[in-house]
Formats: sequence, structure tokens, C-alpha cells
Amino acid sequence: MEIKNMTKTIKRHKQLLYTSLATMTLASSMGPSVLVSADTLSTTDTVQVDHNLVSDTDASIPLAPATLSDSTNIMPPLPSPQVIQPAAPIKKSIANKASSATDSPNTAKKNTLTAKPVTRTKQSTPTAKIGSETHVFTRDELDITGTTINGFNAAGMAISESPDWDGALTFAPELNDITVIADSAFADYAAITSIDFSTLPNLISIGAYAFDGLANVTSIELANLNHLVEIGKGAFATNTNLTSLTFENLPELQTIGSETFYYDIPLATVRLVNLPKLTFLGDYNFNFASVKEITVGNLNPQLVLGDHTFASNIQLAGIVFPSDTSTSSIASAQTFVDYINEYIDYTDDYSEDEHWTLGGTMTYKFIDDNDNIISSLTPITFTGRVGESYDLPEIPTVPGYGAVELVSTITPGTFLAGPNELVYKYSRTKAAPFSIYYVDANDKEIAPTQTFDDSPDIMLTLSAQSIDGYTFKELYGSKTPTSRAVSDFEWAGAHELIDTSISLGDNAGRSYKFVYDENVTGPDTNNPGETGKTENTPQATEPIAKPTNPTPATPTNTDKNPVSDTDKTPANKLPGTGGGDSTGKKNAANNSNKTQHATNTEATKSDTMLPKSGSIQNYLLPVLGAMLTTSLVALYAFKKKRNH
Repeated sequence: MEIKNMTKTIKRHKQLLYTSLATMTLASSMGPSVLVSADTLSTTDTVQVDHNLVSDTDASIPLAPATLSDSTNIMPPLPSPQVIQPAAPIKKSIANKASSATDSPNTAKKNTLTAKPVTRTKQSTPTAKIGSETHVFTRDELDITGTTINGFNAAGMAISESPDWDGALTFAPELNDITVIADSAFADYAAITSIDFSTLPNLISIGAYAFDGLANVTSIELANLNHLVEIGKGAFATNTNLTSLTFENLPELQTIGSETFYYDIPLATVRLVNLPKLTFLGDYNFNFASVKEITVGNLNPQLVLGDHTFASNIQLAGIVFPSDTSTSSIASAQTFVDYINEYIDYTDDYSEDEHWTLGGTMTYKFIDDNDNIISSLTPITFTGRVGESYDLPEIPTVPGYGAVELVSTITPGTFLAGPNELVYKYSRTKAAPFSIYYVDANDKEIAPTQTFDDSPDIMLTLSAQSIDGYTFKELYGSKTPTSRAVSDFEWAGAHELIDTSISLGDNAGRSYKFVYDENVTGPDTNNPGETGKTENTPQATEPIAKPTNPTPATPTNTDKNPVSDTDKTPANKLPGTGGGDSTGKKNAANNSNKTQHATNTEATKSDTMLPKSGSIQNYLLPVLGAMLTTSLVALYAFKKKRNH
């Protein structure tokens, strides 16, 4: 009975043993389990940088003007000034040229020119101390009645007598309603050095002797006053330091009274232009003035020149210039020439060389084939007497331009009346050749030299080229526009031109040198004792990447056994799985990805890293399976033997 129960117990557990045995055998036959089936995945995005040195961006870089030879001639020197003294009886009459000595233009004209002196009584002008402070005079500082300025009031007089005032008589814009400056309003104020009429646009009349006796005024300009009708007698007389006078663009001016510039002894140049309604230029207007040059144009053809308008002290061999080349302006200039010469002939016997003549200017201008002024060339102007000859200037050469053609119809070499232009047109061919060098601090070339000799209209942008292993430092430009070896140039700093643009034509053959410093890195961690340096080669157009593969499982000394070529995996592909121990896993982690970057042309983003793959092998399960199988076989054999 006891044996029977034991047999039943063994039968009940036999199925359990068989099931356990089968489960363990199946587990051991499957081998190691996969923990991670992935490796490093490297993704690289690149940003392309444009290297083009020639840009379509329009810019203009002024270049230094070309130096011309001694080519700017001026008017031949005038003869030494000679004073024409008043003479007793006049020998000849001037028909229809002179009016009476009164201020009215409607008085009957005289047939003879009387060279009588004019006697005037004047007090001596006090000496004034001139300061440096400017001041604008307002209504509160002027004596004003309605729209008439009578002069300074007490407040204004205090300012005019201050030693700090600079003497510039300037009226506030609020006075734009003023129409009259009264007689003697500012006479004998020695502190006044200049007068600005521009803020009196509605001025109609300047009274007699209004600005008489201003000893420190050197120039008078009345221009662009559209309502000015008359200037009174002696308005600017005895300004004993006055040297120049301009009456221009006064469309309503009709009368300039007598003695207006009487005794302004230094007055040498007079300009009367665009005075279409001027009918009377009064008697003795420029008497005792040292006038030697007059410019006239667009004057009323009915203008009457009074008695002795240009008389005592007028210079011999003076010139009257037409303000333009129109027939009317030349005719007005000729009227003044004839008037002055007739007076000269009536006072003494002077030679033709001492007579006044018409004058002209000959200006040489230089343009390109687009009719634009060539900025590197300065116009050349000659001044002289009509009909006289002058030496022809040497026509300059311009780098980047070819043939030169005179496009004006004027014949050079002889003075013509008025301002004349001789225009020379230059044809552009190829731009003057030049080179761009890329060198290190020792002038050793580190990139190919570029040479340019293309169309002058092509734009060049002076930007530094990226070169692997080097950092841009400085830009230099040549002083001599000739293409040759970099060591032969004389260089000057031009860093201010970096990233600017200029046409090849305007560059005019100037070469450039980009200087770089070599980059030096720290010690190489993979090769202790060595210093890493980037290669001195132009940067690559594509990045070169060398991703690191997982280290295969090896039992020991993985640092001493390099990875074989058969174990390497192409970039951006997942490697196959494999087993290994903890040492192999550690070595795989220590072997970092190494990438050679082309740093100067491409910007590389950081790699995207996924975990390394690895495995753990379990030897316990196969051993247990073998032990259980052996136990079952032994138990079965024992049972069979016992049954027998």
C-alpha cells in the first residue's frame, strides 16, 4: 500500500517536472535578450555662405582725385593800376550815353561829359572793436515806424556798441513785412561788418545814405529781393574797405541813385546781373572806386549810364565779362566797354592796350560716354580778353578710359566773350586691371590671387573670403594702380572700405590685399603632447564627417585593440545588434564621435545622439536546464530498475 501511494505521488509530480524541464530548455535555447537596438544617429544641417566677390549692388566709392600737371592757368596779369585824373575841358561828347547829374532818370541828357569833382563833407568814422558774438535784431531792438526801419533804438544801439558783437547785421524773420529802410538808418556805424538782407523779402526801397560810412564792411550783396525798386543816393558810399559788390536777380529794381558807391576806393569787382527793369545807373556812382572788372548780363537795353558813372580812379585795361553767351548779355557788356573807353579817351591819350575790353572764360570739362562728369578730373579754366590766344592744356589720361573726343563746337585756343565750355568725352573700354591677394601676416599667399579687368560697370564688393584655418585681420589698398607681385606694391590701410562696393571703372586699377592671422588650437586630447592645427587650405565646400561606430564586444583590452574596418557602420545608418560585457559598453561610451568641420563655409549643428546598443548574457539558465534534464533521466532509470 505504501509503495502504491509513492507511485501515485511520483506520477502527479512527473508532469510538473516535464513542464518545468521543457520551459527551461526553451528559455536556454533562445540565447541573450536584446536590451537596446539602436546606435548614434548623426544628422547634420549646413548653411551655405556665398563667396562671390563681384556683386550687383550699386555703390559708389569716391576715389582720390587724379593729380594734374600745372594746367590751371589764369587771366594774364593786368597792367599796374593807373589813376585817371579829372581833366578840365572835355574834348568830345557822348551822345545818348549820359544823363544829367541829378538823381532823376527823366532829366534831359547832356551832350558833354564834365569831369568835375564832387565835394562832400563827412565826419571821421570812429574805430570800433569787433567781437565774436552773433546777434539777430528783432523789433524790440530797432526803431520801426509802420513798415519802415529808421535805425537802432536804445536797446539795439547798446548791442551795436558792445565790444562782444561780431558786427553782422542780421534781421529777424519776423521783420518780413518791412518795406523801407529809411535815409541814413545805419550810417556811420563802424561796428557793422556785414549786412544780410535775405530776411527782408518785401523790401521796396533803401534810402539815401542808409549804409553810408561803414568802414568795416568788405562786401555788399543784394540778391533775390523780388520787390526792391530803388536804391537811394549814396546808399553805400564811403565804405572805405568795400572790395566787391553784387546786385543780382532783382526783377523790379529800376533806379540806383547817384554816388551810391562814391569813394569806395578798394572796390574792384562789380556784378550787375538779371536786372531787367533797371533804367538808370546814377551819376558819379563808382567815382574814386578802383574798379577793374565788371560782370553784366540780362540788363534792360534802355539802361542809362549817368555822368561819370565810372570816372576818377577807374583802372586802365579792365575787363567787362558777359554773364552768359547770349546776344543781349554780350551787347550789354559792350555798352559798358564803350562808355568807359570814351571817358578814357576824353581825359587823355591812352593806347589801345590800356582800353577796356570784353572778356571771357574757357573751361575744360571732362565727361564719360554716359555724359557724366568724371569726378577724378578737375575742370580747367582760363580767363582772358576776347580775341587773345592762350596755351592749350594737356588733356589728361584716365585709367579705364580709351579714346578722347572734343564734343563742343568751340574752337580751343582763343578767348570768346562770356563763359564758354570745351567738353571732352572719354570712352570707357575695359577697366584698368588690378588684383586681390590673400596672404598671412608674412605676405605668404594662402589662397589664389584674383585678377580683374572686366567691364568698368561691374560692381566689386570688398568682402573678406573665408579661408579654413585663418581669421581675417586687415584690408590694404595699393598706392600704385598696377597689377604685379604682392611684394612689389606700396600698401596703405584701407580697412574702412571693407564690405563696400565700387565699380571696376571707378576703382581705376587699385589692387587690394586681405591679410589673415593663422588659427592655433590647444593640445590634441586624442594625441597627448601634440598641438592641433587646422590645415592651411581653402575651406571645403562640403563638410567631411566621420561618425564613430559602436565598439564590438571583446573580453579585455578594448583600448589597445582598434576597431577594424569590417566593424564600421556608414553614417546615418543604424548598426546591427550584438552582445558584449560591461567593459565593452564602457569603451563604446568613451569613444566619442569625431567630425572634421569645414568651419569657414558651413555652419554645422550639433549631432543628435541616441543611446548606444548593448547586451547582457545569462549563463545560468542553460546550466539549470542541463541539471534538471539529468535528474529526470536518472529518476526514470531508477524507477525502471525497481519495477524489474
